[in-house]
Amino acid sequence: MATKDRISITLDPGLIARVDRLAELRECSRSAAIEMMLERAVEEDEKLFGSLENPVLGAIVQSILDHPKIVASIASLVGQGITPDELERWKTAGPTARRARQLMRQEKGRRTDLSGEGA
Repeated sequence: MATKDRISITLDPGLIARVDRLAELRECSRSAAIEMMLERAVEEDEKLFGSLENPVLGAIVQSILDHPKIVASIASLVGQGITPDELERWKTAGPTARRARQLMRQEKGRRTDLSGEGA
């Protein structure tokens, strides 16, 4: 069995209760449940940030992220509402993606994969 690092994190009690419920349903420990959830979330973020590296796709994604009201309008047109919290997440995603794209451009040549394999 591979060794694992122990870390300490602080979470909202409501979130802990939700994680515990999912761990119970999965019949695993809280730690195992959190690790599974983090693994999926990290994979999703790696895919998102990987798409930002593509010059064409990255520019399209960035354009969408830079205009959250357009996203809300499109969602409304297809019958999907966006909550104020979701709209706020879209608003913060644009600058975050822009910084990530800049960082990835700076790293280009030093490291090309986000997974950390071979790095």
